[in-house]
Amino acid sequence: MTNRRSLAALALALAWACSDDEKPPPPVTGGPNDAGESSGGASGSSGSSATGGSDGGEPNGGTGATAGDGAQGGTAGAGGGAGETSGGEPSGGTAGTDGGVPMCPSDAAAGAPPDDLTTLCNPEGAWGPIVDLPLMDGAAQLVGITPDELTIVFYGVENMVPVAYVADRPSVSVNFDPGEALEYGDYLALSPDGLRLVALSEGRLLELVRTGRDQPFGAPADGTFSTLDADADANDLALSGAVIAPDDRALYYLVSDGQSDQPIHVSRRTGAGPWPVGTRIEACEFQTHGGLVREPTGVSADGLTLFFDDPVRGQARAAFRETTNGPFVWFVDLGSRPRSQPNTACNRLYFTDLSGPAYGAAQ
Repeated sequence: MTNRRSLAALALALAWACSDDEKPPPPVTGGPNDAGESSGGASGSSGSSATGGSDGGEPNGGTGATAGDGAQGGTAGAGGGAGETSGGEPSGGTAGTDGGVPMCPSDAAAGAPPDDLTTLCNPEGAWGPIVDLPLMDGAAQLVGITPDELTIVFYGVENMVPVAYVADRPSVSVNFDPGEALEYGDYLALSPDGLRLVALSEGRLLELVRTGRDQPFGAPADGTFSTLDADADANDLALSGAVIAPDDRALYYLVSDGQSDQPIHVSRRTGAGPWPVGTRIEACEFQTHGGLVREPTGVSADGLTLFFDDPVRGQARAAFRETTNGPFVWFVDLGSRPRSQPNTACNRLYFTDLSGPAYGAAQ
């Protein structure tokens, strides 16, 4: 397994963390989603508009943002696009562009979230000051933490080489144990019970399994990713960026096919068998840009909030929706909180800070 992705991710995490001179970072603010004016650059070129519609799914009507000429950006409307794609997740559509950078509905003037947006994670909530987890000295990167906050996987750096560790604790009132070093791999996420570790190898998803939290992980194998890997082999796809929902019934992951700029997919299952081939989730806010990919990092226990890293905006974000099968309609900025992952109650948000994995508590 290659370590290039982890080194790049660690570098990105450090860059974000180092960008803030003071702590705590700015609180969560409501992601602007209502129509309004958005300031553009002095040389902003005229962008295209996208009209909403419905294709077998929930309509996502509205007119996409159109960039203005000169110093003032155009009006940003609600993103258009098809409702359902291939019987999968509803589409959020794509708005216009400003100087080549996508202008999305959440780039418009600030407003309040939809009235019927009732979610476990507060879309207008703020996170408290950073609390560092006493895991190890120096820079470290969070890989994953279980919703019950009892198992954590993270990368440390020893002699300029990233080393993955898994650590457990009996309750949230005590510190994690020192951690056990894992044979180096490109690790992505943990299962909700802390017994399966998701790894990446040459564009394929693998899993390592242990029988108990006091037991070591076994060797990587296709495991529950066998169907996804077989499909990737048959269609020349590259997989990455996986995160498992707290109910262990939804898997969010990235698919690169060299064509689509909407790489986030979701696979849903009813039991503990292999993950089926997923469906694409489309939204302007999830679109790749200039080789920069938005990567899912965490899911709320009610399935209504998806946390993701946004290198285009240089920060973490959270996407909200009204139903588990509906489109994501509200986006908020989380500041320099890479790898954001909530606990079960969504009153603590774990992420990577300059000094290592940390968390902020809801205010």
